[in-house]
Amino acid sequence: MHLPKLLSIFRRPSAKTSKRASPSVSSPAPFPSLPQMPACNPASMLTENPDYLWDYTPTVHSTVYPSLDPTLFSLPSNFTVLITGAGRGVGRGIALAYAKAGAGGIIITSRTMEELEKVEREMKAVGKRGLKVVRIRYDVKSEEQAKGVAERIWREFGRLDCLVNNAGMLPKPERIGESPCSTLETCVQTNMIGPYFLTHHCLPLLLSSEAGAKAVVSITSVGAMTVLKGFTGYATTKLGLLRMAEIMQREWQDKGLLAYTVHPGSVKTKLSEDGLPELMSIFGDSSDLSGAFVVWLTKQRREWLTSRFLSANWDVDELEAMKEGILERDALKMRMVR
Repeated sequence: MHLPKLLSIFRRPSAKTSKRASPSVSSPAPFPSLPQMPACNPASMLTENPDYLWDYTPTVHSTVYPSLDPTLFSLPSNFTVLITGAGRGVGRGIALAYAKAGAGGIIITSRTMEELEKVEREMKAVGKRGLKVVRIRYDVKSEEQAKGVAERIWREFGRLDCLVNNAGMLPKPERIGESPCSTLETCVQTNMIGPYFLTHHCLPLLLSSEAGAKAVVSITSVGAMTVLKGFTGYATTKLGLLRMAEIMQREWQDKGLLAYTVHPGSVKTKLSEDGLPELMSIFGDSSDLSGAFVVWLTKQRREWLTSRFLSANWDVDELEAMKEGILERDALKMRMVR
């Protein structure tokens, strides 16, 4: 048999001569969608989470009282404090309280310089003569800007006694699956990564300042202590600040660092009005109260209150009377219950 004829026996049919039919492919079913659910109602927090530690001390406050009057405090003339998100609301209240207490240097940051200009005028009106105010436009999500803030403070003051991580965001309540993933991402960047950035870059200043307060105050929320539908981003990040403060305290306490976390109270601000409009009827605490509480906390070393959840609503005299019991139980910290 000739070779060409032999090869033709074993040659496979070409694609052109193949008569096989293509298998039919059915279209996939549509991807499932979430079931319809009623909108998250923040007012449910009043019934679903009845115990917020509002009344941890027998007396609670909504406004400044004599033991917290910042005009009766006397901070060192070189006391220098940095407050983020100071253009309005809680941050403004903290800035004004430090001015009233006699701080010599106050650095205020915001994304809006016009707001800071107004707050500076208010601080100069109530502060001591010679008060130096530095305004910085600052986006807390930027590490490069955080580094720039720390370097600016070093050039302007050469020291830093206290950092107050106040800037934050409160997204509207939406369930997991309903809220865009980008909302959670921005919330984490603003409420937790931002404070980390700034603390990281300010820590050398805080620890090296001679006779400094060496204090970091992170503004948390009662939301960290509650389980609320629709608050995944906000509650998780505010809870994260508590743990971050506790770890920071353990890491740097030998060098004198004091890391605090404070719930500022239920203050009616643009942030809370946009995120929790249903609850504005019960938001009646003064931003002056939260400011005065933070000043009281940092005007002297209170190691026993570091790493704990604190509320500006609590009576400070009663809180100090509870010191022994708090230390004995190591109370007001995040722990697993057996």
